[in-house]
This record gives sequence, structure tokens and C-alpha cells, in this order.
Amino acid sequence: MSAGIVIPGVSQTVILMLFGIYETYLAAIATLNFSILIPMGTGLIFGSLLCLVLIHFLFKYVKSHTYFAIIGFILGSLFVLYPGFSLTMEGAISILLFLICLLIGFKLGS
Repeated sequence: MSAGIVIPGVSQTVILMLFGIYETYLAAIATLNFSILIPMGTGLIFGSLLCLVLIHFLFKYVKSHTYFAIIGFILGSLFVLYPGFSLTMEGAISILLFLICLLIGFKLGS
């Protein structure tokens, strides 16, 4: 869960689902089961601090690779969120707006 907080593009929900504990986590929140929530919260705090120290180290020694990894996480999460392209008018407008915003982003970046 802590990686989902610190690293953009990584979802806490997906991580919990992969480990098979998402339903347990939701039930613990709904019933305020502190025997589950306190260890998860403690792990979340320590894991977040560990991720922050690791990211600080990576930015210090391999800055460009760290940026590429973060961009990769963000681009990889887009395929999970975006349902796909459609060939309707709405899809064409979406693609056109994407290209316009991409152009604006490149112009503002240089």
C-alpha cells in the first residue's frame, strides 16, 4: 500500500487485490476492526518512509532512470484506466483534444 501512496501510477487497490486482502481491508474499515487496521497502518507508515528513502537514493544516483521508471508506471496505469478507442465522433474529439494538449505540453516544456 505504501508504494501506491508514494509512486504515481501505482494503485493501492490493485496491490491489495493482487495479494488477495482487499476484501479483508474493506471489511476492517467498515467494522472498524483495529486488530487489522493498526498493523496495516503501521506498515503503511514505515513502508512509506522506506519508499521515500529509496526514491531519494535513486534520484541522487540514477536520476534519469528513476524518472523513466515513474513515467513508465504512469503510462502503464493509463491502459488500465482507459477503456479503449472508439471510432465515433466522441472518440475522434478525444483523440484530437489529446493531440492538442500534447502539443501544448511540448510547447510549454521547451
